[in-house]
Amino acid sequence: MELKQKRAYELYKNGMNLTQIANTLGLSRQTVSNYRKKFNWDETLLSEHSLDAQAKEKEFILELIKEWDASLEELKSSDLTNRLTILEKYTRLYYKLKNINQASAKTAKLKKDEIIKQTISNIARLAIKLNDQAVAEFLSTNSDTIVEMVDDRT
Repeated sequence: MELKQKRAYELYKNGMNLTQIANTLGLSRQTVSNYRKKFNWDETLLSEHSLDAQAKEKEFILELIKEWDASLEELKSSDLTNRLTILEKYTRLYYKLKNINQASAKTAKLKKDEIIKQTISNIARLAIKLNDQAVAEFLSTNSDTIVEMVDDRT
């Protein structure tokens, strides 16, 4: 990949849209769009985020295990009051983790909804480009229903 292509991907990765990238690098929007398709930016970005999230999750779990092991040792040699304090701490941690997990599920659903909406939008643009007004109007009118139907199936 050339320097401009790498720079374009970095800008995309940092949240710029294709028009902004084109303007920043002095390229046409179509050139940037071609880079995106040719070098699979969306798949690469998804893969990078997934690997990063997995590494952070693994690190967090390992830290949690170490702390749990240390607390179990402390629990063995503690008096009753201290044992209750330790158990209370881990009960709170358990519920925090449970809430984070539920929030992650909501975030994943939001991302999936955005992908579905973007797909519908792209199909509508293609329909307009091909002068298929009926398909464009159908998608415009029924996009929320389509998102709900896809959500129900996954």
